[in-house]
Amino acid sequence: MLMSQFPQQSHRFEHVFSCEFKALTFGDQKRQWKRATEEQHQAVLDGGHTPLGLWSIVVNRVPLKQ
Repeated sequence: MLMSQFPQQSHRFEHVFSCEFKALTFGDQKRQWKRATEEQHQAVLDGGHTPLGLWSIVVNRVPLKQ
């Protein structure tokens, strides 16, 4: 399991996505996901690996700041 192999969130992120972890960017994206409604969550999750499942759907529909 990744948690035992990479106890720090930043290390898990870098292992999975092969790019540098930026705490501020990660936090912004997490806040956007939390602000999205359950319907928005489900729509993106149902989109899977298609254009309807892209993160850009959340970014365009859920404001980062209120």
